[in-house]
Amino acid sequence: MKTHLTFKVQGMRCAACANVVDSALRSLEGVVDCEVHFAAAQARVTYDPQRVSWSDLQGAIAKAGYQQRD
Repeated sequence: MKTHLTFKVQGMRCAACANVVDSALRSLEGVVDCEVHFAAAQARVTYDPQRVSWSDLQGAIAKAGYQQRD
């Protein structure tokens, strides 16, 4: 079963920032698809919740130097 989440990402200033966040999320085993838009400051992630958790996604964003926000 796949889960879709759309959430805000704080700190992105350009397309390169969005690419960093995208790469960080896609590096997680269980992430099926990802779209990150710096202008909208948001990410949409499709993932398998049995393989990766919401806290794993948040951790990957933080490790890349950005923050997830509601």
